[in-house]
Amino acid sequence: MTARRRSALALVVFVLTPCVSFCAEQWTEIRSPNFDIITDAGEKRGREAALRFEQVRAAFGEIFLKVKLDTPVPLQIIAFDSNDQLRHFAPLWRGKPVDLAGFYVGGEDRQFIALDSSSTYGWEIAAHEYTHLLIHSALGEIPVWLDEGLADYFSTVKLDRGHLTYGALPSSGFYIRASGRSIKLQRLLTIDHNSPEYNEGSRRRSSFYGESWLLVHYLISKEKYNQIGSYLNFVLDDHLPVGEAVERAFGMTIPRLDAELDGYLRGLSRVMIFHGPGQQVPSGNEFTARKLSRDDGDAILADLHGHEIDYLASALDEFRAILQRSPNNVIAHRGAAYALLRHGDYAEAEGHLKAAVSSGAADARTHYLYALLLTRKGSKTDGDTIMLSNTADIDVAALKKQAEAAILLDPNFADAYNLLAYAQARENDFQGAVASETKALTLDKYKRAYLLNLAQYEAGARNFDYAERLLKALMTSKDEGLVKNARNLVQMIQTQRNFEEAAHNAPAASPPMQSFEPSSVTASGKSSPPPPAATIQFAKGKIVKVDCSTPPGATVALMVEKKLWSMTTPDRDKLILIGADSFSCEWHNRNVAVNFREMGNNVGEIVSLELQ
Repeated sequence: MTARRRSALALVVFVLTPCVSFCAEQWTEIRSPNFDIITDAGEKRGREAALRFEQVRAAFGEIFLKVKLDTPVPLQIIAFDSNDQLRHFAPLWRGKPVDLAGFYVGGEDRQFIALDSSSTYGWEIAAHEYTHLLIHSALGEIPVWLDEGLADYFSTVKLDRGHLTYGALPSSGFYIRASGRSIKLQRLLTIDHNSPEYNEGSRRRSSFYGESWLLVHYLISKEKYNQIGSYLNFVLDDHLPVGEAVERAFGMTIPRLDAELDGYLRGLSRVMIFHGPGQQVPSGNEFTARKLSRDDGDAILADLHGHEIDYLASALDEFRAILQRSPNNVIAHRGAAYALLRHGDYAEAEGHLKAAVSSGAADARTHYLYALLLTRKGSKTDGDTIMLSNTADIDVAALKKQAEAAILLDPNFADAYNLLAYAQARENDFQGAVASETKALTLDKYKRAYLLNLAQYEAGARNFDYAERLLKALMTSKDEGLVKNARNLVQMIQTQRNFEEAAHNAPAASPPMQSFEPSSVTASGKSSPPPPAATIQFAKGKIVKVDCSTPPGATVALMVEKKLWSMTTPDRDKLILIGADSFSCEWHNRNVAVNFREMGNNVGEIVSLELQ
């Protein structure tokens, strides 16, 4: 779930009464092999929460073999002792906290799951929110009914002593079985995060969750997996009305599917539960626990506020109060810097980041935020898309140093590679930028802004055909800014093509397209030399056969200009693909375009593969 806007009056009231009940609590941090949890409910309950999340993670590893379980942005879990505590952080609807037992908040440097550990459905909520996180990593943004329906479907997942179960009746299923359906399918399919059914009152919200669960349960029980994918393509890519999308994807009208759901609910005397062997879960002996200082605990909570638009002003006041008591608190400096970045106050944010870095205790997030700050100062955007044509003078060397430091400390930090790519492009090292942006896409393949950035750098490396294909893949996005930038880049590529054709006859002309070649000037004032020879190459060819005998890797026999190449990938499931949803070991006689690193005589390592 995402945080929502609240009224200015509620914001003022909260600022005047910060830290009502949670600041004095004693917080404990539990670290397991895959999770970082803080709780004010005591070490025992914190360890239970850590074990539950490890169980859910292992269960998902068994259910979804191709889903990447390591998230591209670090995760912080906060297990509150009571719902009263949780309400100070819950998203707001019309100025009031939404009545929730748990929620998810995203961010560039950190993402959070907050939950009420005292709730009867506490562990169901934990699984529900973690499901959201994995769904977004695996599928990107999807309609709210499917997002919540899948999260509820898998909220009952359990892994105990090597035995896996999921698909049991969740709390929303009990509600709809007792109360019946109250939302027509036409409406259900169009509900979004700002709809009253999603925010108002426990009864309306329970109906929405229950009906979303019922629809997902019906589709899964009928094994309509491919039809769900088709529906998403029709709605998200082709922008078809939901009625037409339902009819084309599921072969029935909305009234007919409505009737099917009514009948399915009447026959829902028992639910289908999956049983099977599970993966090994880390034992509690691998967990560590430590008491947090008051200031560290308060700083993490303020950081949660700093990632919610509803509480941004409150977070800044909370950070300042902590730093008055503890001027060297690194967590508070880092969190304040992120909140100030969101506020657009770059000068004060940089002061906090300098303090955090100079303390010697800086982590990957601190270095990443410093790189992000330097990027924001030098570009006209607050998003992930960095248009080279809109940039001003920045300290490229410092940006590159901070991005590289973040990657060294956390090699799976996707956006750190995105920022490194930008720095490399500013140095005219477009081959390096392509490699770094490709890595960012490998870690977070549904971040479409990364695809636009990659297209810029491919164009800068003069791979115009490939850049245009990437840009055309973005034209169906609902993000108008992204589409506009993609169209502008296509026009700029055509301008550059026209110039180079003219330059063939008039070599003295000067290139007009500076956006792909931002200037790079040395201390002496002279232009820097061109980058080294390309390490990533582009080619078109035809797949002869695919060998998947050494999983998870694969070898593609590719005919390029009458020469047979052996192209390899160490992990076919993580390979960047265009024109296909997943890698197939059955491909043959298929035309493709490939980015690759040459490893030897007619031997290469695939960076990205496009089926044509």
